[in-house]
Amino acid sequence: MSTTAATEPVSRRSRPAKPPLSRRAIVDAAVTLLRTEGLERLTLRRLAAALDTGAGSLYVYFRNVEHLYAALLDELLGDVDLSPGTGDVQWRERLAVVLGSYTAVLFDNPSIARMSIFTRPSGPNGLRLVETLLALLDEGGVAPGAAAWGTDLLLQYATAIAAEHGTRDQQLDTAGADS
Repeated sequence: MSTTAATEPVSRRSRPAKPPLSRRAIVDAAVTLLRTEGLERLTLRRLAAALDTGAGSLYVYFRNVEHLYAALLDELLGDVDLSPGTGDVQWRERLAVVLGSYTAVLFDNPSIARMSIFTRPSGPNGLRLVETLLALLDEGGVAPGAAAWGTDLLLQYATAIAAEHGTRDQQLDTAGADS
């Protein structure tokens, strides 16, 4: 009989330890859920279940679901082309390319487009997008105050186009409406 086997501790866990939670892991899981199930099913409870944790654990990283949505939007904005060329390409053309790329990202994620009307990303990707637009407007000679307003209006316009595009295939619920 071996004395080593009897004195060696044995784990009570029937499964391996879970990877630690992090903001990055939560956002990655949220992107996966968004792409597989849609924004409508992306709740803190659903996300927590996907991460094999409790919903309360997510509040350490996000104040509320809107805070999570802002981080999710910022993550998707990482796909926006912010370097549309230089040299002979005029600033207006480069501005159109950046805005077109932003709109395309929202077209690919229609529920995010609708949500982004009310949610402002404040992460690094959103900030890079705004800084790029401001730099292009500055290159075109637009005064700083007008450029700030212009950036806001351009993004609102592109967001509204994508949000409208994303609802095109939805049926209008007219039940109960007066004829």
